[in-house]
Amino acid sequence: MFDVFLQIDSSDFYTFTGIGTLLLALASIIGLIITLRQDRDARYLEFLKDVDAELSLHLEKEKALEDRDECITYAYNYIDICERILFLVTKKKIPYDFIKYYYDFFNYALTMMWWYTTVYDDEHSPTESWPTLTKWLFNNEMEPYPIAHLPKKMREVLTTEKSESVDKTDKNTMYDNLKNYIQKKKTS
Repeated sequence: MFDVFLQIDSSDFYTFTGIGTLLLALASIIGLIITLRQDRDARYLEFLKDVDAELSLHLEKEKALEDRDECITYAYNYIDICERILFLVTKKKIPYDFIKYYYDFFNYALTMMWWYTTVYDDEHSPTESWPTLTKWLFNNEMEPYPIAHLPKKMREVLTTEKSESVDKTDKNTMYDNLKNYIQKKKTS
């Protein structure tokens, strides 16, 4: 029974050892790739949970808005969260598919941006404060949410600031106003 092993000369032994080493190295590389993918997927899932938690906590504050300054801060923070998501997507730190998941949040960010620029004349244009989001929103011609989706206090502030009913402002007007505002800020 052991005669077979005795008949193997040293060159065959080295060949078998080399093939075995190659197979072991290949299995190690495949295992490493699988581990790295699982790690990456776990990081994406953790990112998704963190951003969802942050957005949920932020959106819960809608009902507690009491004055203009709180509304401005609320809008700024919401837009900033969306800016961070898009920044990571454009830098390829997270997959592009995340945009599909957050698509409605970006539409709402456009409405928030319109509200912010209408109520608060910041010295910086949205392209300076949120360059990635602004560029992406206009390159993809996003559609803003109707004003009715804004928190009640934000609609009240808007009506007070504009001293007219803004509930009749349609989405196209909002989009055009925001584009014009950004163009005006770029040139000034």
